[in-house]
Amino acid sequence: MARPTLTQEQVQTRRNEILDVAEDLFEHQGLEAVSFRRIAARHGCSPAATYRYFATKGHVLLGLRIRAADALRDILAEAAAAEAEPVAQLRAIAEAYLTFALEQPSKYSLLFVMERGVEDDPEFARAKSDALGVCRDALANAEARGDLSLQTDPLTAAHLFWAAAHGAVSLHQGGQFVVGRSLDDIMPTLVTTLMSGLTRPGASP
Repeated sequence: MARPTLTQEQVQTRRNEILDVAEDLFEHQGLEAVSFRRIAARHGCSPAATYRYFATKGHVLLGLRIRAADALRDILAEAAAAEAEPVAQLRAIAEAYLTFALEQPSKYSLLFVMERGVEDDPEFARAKSDALGVCRDALANAEARGDLSLQTDPLTAAHLFWAAAHGAVSLHQGGQFVVGRSLDDIMPTLVTTLMSGLTRPGASP
């Protein structure tokens, strides 16, 4: 008997169910636990059934990474929307990024899991761009209002904010803040210094 054809909505539902299981495995048991065999056992299906929705483990991880990037975007966008002024939005975005990284470390780490053959996926590129775009838009709006006068374009400036925030999180997670300063101590100054450094002389950050 031929297998019944699923609608696109049904296919997406199955994919989401598999990703739910994979995400739980990753969070509680680590990367090695994310296998088709364990996913199938937890999901109550055969490993072959999982292959119908994801070609490889790399594609499962890709789905989790897209989810993580979209979750980060939503958190950053919510933080930005709570502030009326673009400069205040930038500070809120930085704080929200740190909160996401520290309170949801497994999701945060998914953003940096490398798998061959899927790095150029357009949907993942979209998800990353959307997340970074929250910061880029706040920078562009701040410049348009005259609150900042950037020495570079907003996208480059957003990358610099991202690099600084990720670096600070990595040092914190690696236990490197042991010489008299904590992550909470440096982040407000880091954001202010970034905005000052990106602003042309004579303009107010």
